[in-house]
Amino acid sequence: RVAAARAALLQQQQEEVKKVQEGKCKAFAERVVAEAAEAVEAAEARAAAIVASAKAGTAEKLQKELSIGELDALKTAADEALSTVAEARAVVARSQETHDGFKGGARNVLLESKVELTKLASRASTAERRLKAAT
Repeated sequence: RVAAARAALLQQQQEEVKKVQEGKCKAFAERVVAEAAEAVEAAEARAAAIVASAKAGTAEKLQKELSIGELDALKTAADEALSTVAEARAVVARSQETHDGFKGGARNVLLESKVELTKLASRASTAERRLKAAT
């Protein structure tokens, strides 16, 4: 009876530890994904603004309609947006590295956030591609 009670107590302690680890994993995953999502969304918004202003016409049309100063301002804004997108991609890459290096017993909990980070990386790449195509 003592051995059975001891085994039951040990099992209960292991389950509690597992629940705590899963909670830590979930909190970690949410924090990492939120940070990466914020960076990607900011980069997408900035890129979308540049793409919208550059879509007004072809390169020749923009050269005819805009002064050199306006074209230079558009180029500067596009370069800044590209650097924002590059920073967002770096944040996502760091998040993925941190995510891969996370140690804990509940790594299966992290699978969903890993998929979300991959989607964010794809969104950042798409924003960069659109921005480069528009400028």
